[in-house]
Parts: sequence; C-alpha cells; structure tokens
Amino acid sequence: MSSDKRVYKLNISGGTSGAGKGLSKLIEIDEKKFRFEAMKIGDTIKGGLIGFPNYEFEITGGSDASGFPMRKDVHGPVKKKILVSKRAIGYKPRRKGEKRRKTVRGNEITYDMTLINLKILKYGETELFREPNLGILYLAAILDQNNIPVEILDLEQYYGLESEDIDQIILEKIKYHDIIGITSLTNTFHLAIRFAKLAKNYSRKKIVVLGGPHVSFKYEEILNQEDSIDFICIKESENSFPKLISLITRIKDKNGLIHNYETELNKIKGLAYKNFKGEIKFTGSPNPVKIDILPLPARYLLSQENFYYKVASV
Repeated sequence: MSSDKRVYKLNISGGTSGAGKGLSKLIEIDEKKFRFEAMKIGDTIKGGLIGFPNYEFEITGGSDASGFPMRKDVHGPVKKKILVSKRAIGYKPRRKGEKRRKTVRGNEITYDMTLINLKILKYGETELFREPNLGILYLAAILDQNNIPVEILDLEQYYGLESEDIDQIILEKIKYHDIIGITSLTNTFHLAIRFAKLAKNYSRKKIVVLGGPHVSFKYEEILNQEDSIDFICIKESENSFPKLISLITRIKDKNGLIHNYETELNKIKGLAYKNFKGEIKFTGSPNPVKIDILPLPARYLLSQENFYYKVASV
C-alpha cells in the first residue's frame, strides 16, 4: 500500500441488542471512501457513506497508532496526560483506589487516528455479521490434518480499500505459497479471475485451483478462455482438493510438471484441467463426502483480529 494513503481500521460493534448483539467486525477503509477527521465521539454516520446502505452508526471511540485512546470527556483534537482511576479508558489499576496520569486523546478525530470504534444504531438490509465460508474451513481442516500448511485469506475485511491495495495484499500472500485456491460465486467470479491472473503474473510456477458452484457448471468454458487456471474442483471438493494438493506436492519435490502426470490426475475424481496437449479433461463426478468423518472446520485459522463470526456452533 502506498505510504501517502491513509487507511482507517473500523471496529464495528453490534451493540447490546439486535441481531449483532455481542458481535464485532474489523474492516479497513481508505480515506478516499470517507474521511473521519474532525468528527467526534457521539457523532452519527449514515452507513451508505462507508458501504453499508441504510445502516446508521455512532462513533464511540478510537485510538492512534501508538494506542492512546480517545476519551469522551476530553474535548477537542488534543493529546494530553490526565489523572485516571478505576474503570477509566486507558488504565487498569493494580490496587484499589490507585490513580495514575495517562496519555489520552481528545474526543475529536485527528489525522493520526488509525482505529475508530463504531456502534450500530440502525440495521440495513445486508448482513454485516456473516458466517464464514464453512466449505473453505472444512478444506483447511483436512489439509491441516494431513500436515499440509494452509492459510486462509478472508477478503471481506478489505472491501473498503482501493483495488490496487487489495491486489497488493494478495500479492504479499502469493509470494509465500506454491498453490493458490480460490472460491467464488457467480457475482464474484470476475474477482476470482483477477486474483488468479495476479498469481500467474507473479510466477508461472504458481498453481491456481478454482472451486465453487459457478466454476463447477462452466469449467469447459473457463478452461478454454483462461490460461491462468490450472485446475477446477467440481462440486464438493473435500475429497478431490486434498488429494490434488498431495499429488502436486509430491511431484514438485521431484521437480516434475504436474500436467505430465495425467494418469495420476485422472484417478482423482471431481477434477477438470487441461493436459499438456491442451485438451480439457474431466475425471468424473466426485466421490460422495462422508460428513460424519470430516474434522471440525478450521475456525482457528481465521484472522484473530477480525474474528467477528457467530460462534454459537463451535
């Protein structure tokens, strides 16, 4: 991300009532989308201005890059030391009645604020606190169970950034991974292709695997049109994807080319790919998934700073 561009982190709280009770969500938003400077604790914001139509938020606090918190009772765009006591923002006393001078920020947001706390006053139509993609979490758990290193990147928390900044975040992840798995729905398929091209432009040695309902039905068209895609997992991929990863890893250890191992690839049901002759191959419908023997979804791999998901089923 360019150094001259400011990004706010918004910590959105569901408050003490309503659908989001007890939940929070951390997102990033570029100052080009909305500027918070000069706003104060207690001010309200129309949700449409930050990407949540028909929502309404209240500013409840925030902090600067050094972690100094805003206080409602300190007025203006200031930074000062005040005497604080029990239950005060920015201080946890060790002994009863103990007070201490602590550095705090005023109730007005300044240019150097990095974290802003918002509380939902009114809910809109879109679901702000959503469940994570369980399919991805199951796949990650299976890979982890088989000692295959895996990392999950949830792009929803970056929706408020410019496209080039999101691309940079993805590139930073791509550098350290040989295999890139991407899932999407029909309405986000164009983003999946963009990210696949990013991976291939970085290095043609990166293996890109697509999954999801859209690509399952259009695999022939996609493989004919997009040379950035190596494999497509058809329908449920809890069996096919781990087997594919294991095969790719084994072949890479021999410095081989995966597409030259057509016989072994064809043993993995639920795959579509182009062989070394450019012919599209479909290995057949995937084997049924035995849900009762799947490991628990790998929620532990979700970003902890953005763990805003409902966890009632954990």
